[in-house]
Amino acid sequence: MTLMFTAVASVFCGLAAGDDPSVSIGLLSLWVTGLGMAGLFLIPAASSRLLPNVIRQRAADRTGPAGSSSS
Repeated sequence: MTLMFTAVASVFCGLAAGDDPSVSIGLLSLWVTGLGMAGLFLIPAASSRLLPNVIRQRAADRTGPAGSSSS
């Protein structure tokens, strides 16, 4: 509920700030709100200290143990 309120308030503020509220202003406001909310979910994961280890581990799981041949 809080997330929906924040999204609606953000879009409304974008519309209210425009000199001539129109569909393009509304779409721009919706786009910026969406990018901001996506950032809220991506920034904590990207700034995690464990992220490089997880990437290396998943890459190793996909390629298999080093030095082994599959023939």
